Amino acid sequence: MSLLITGATGFIGKGLMLELTDYAGDIFVLVREHSLKKAILTFSEMKNVEFIVGDITHISVLSDYRDLDILSQVQKVIHVGGGYDIEMKNEAAYIKNVIGTQNVISLSKKLPNLNEFHLVSSFSVVGTNKDYATGDEFAETTDILSPYAESKKTSEMMTRKAFENSTIKLVIYRPGIVIANIDGELEKIDGPYYFLQNILKAEKILKYLPQQLITMYPFDEKAFLPLISLKSVTSFISKKIGENQVANSASYFIVSEKNKSIRQIMEEALFSINKSLILKPVPLILGKRMRFGFGLIPKELSDFAFFKTKLTDEKSLDEMNLIEKYNQINVSTMINQTQKFMERL
Repeated sequence: MSLLITGATGFIGKGLMLELTDYAGDIFVLVREHSLKKAILTFSEMKNVEFIVGDITHISVLSDYRDLDILSQVQKVIHVGGGYDIEMKNEAAYIKNVIGTQNVISLSKKLPNLNEFHLVSSFSVVGTNKDYATGDEFAETTDILSPYAESKKTSEMMTRKAFENSTIKLVIYRPGIVIANIDGELEKIDGPYYFLQNILKAEKILKYLPQQLITMYPFDEKAFLPLISLKSVTSFISKKIGENQVANSASYFIVSEKNKSIRQIMEEALFSINKSLILKPVPLILGKRMRFGFGLIPKELSDFAFFKTKLTDEKSLDEMNLIEKYNQINVSTMINQTQKFMERL
């Protein structure tokens, strides 16, 4: 089956393309003109890849409308493209994730042989206040989400609406906080790496403090960060793409059952720079005011200091095992990856 993939040159997209190295069908990669040379070099060994110049933020998407004829054979659209930055602003989030998705949907509806539309969304669309959430639930309208999470929620809801009465099957992926593979490199600082970068920047000051640090921080003892390795995400998505035909529309959280707590992450991060940490939790009622002033952690990431939501869906046991197989989370390794990235700047 022929694929059209957006966002193939991004963090998740490049990982997904590696998983599709032996894919039997044709793969059409939508790429912006200024990224074309880099994309050709990156995927030079994939002989079944053809590049289509375009931009999801443009209403027509395709730079050359004649490419629509080439794409007429496409049976599956894999929409990975968009913006990911936990600190991204409203306008950028809306243009890249909402407008971008809307344009890809419009393009998809012009493809006569399309059978499936795959959307990479985010676990963050459920907010931070639920005890349980299924793959079809969203944050309450009263929840205050980051611009990124709000844009992913809006784009996912829009996609569901677009295909709800269609014969095209919709497959939605809601990955956790995606981090580099244990043997991988960082391409930018984002998500939990903001915190680790700030720890490293503060190391020169912290070395003058006692070896054992005692601090108060607004978090819940049961709260966790749903960190997930890139390999876990791309292996799961490629497995679903590789299925000859999706039986029914579905939505999946790509998260681990073995998450690290907020306490574990902060203690392990300090331990990596030879400091032990005694962390005293501040309850939610006080923490919401206090956490925004805690300089080491961005406001958008500190929202998860009270995240305890049990994320449930209908993955098979084999699919859950596939996710766990590649999900190696090591805070010390993440610190080293952050250090190497900072040295390259």
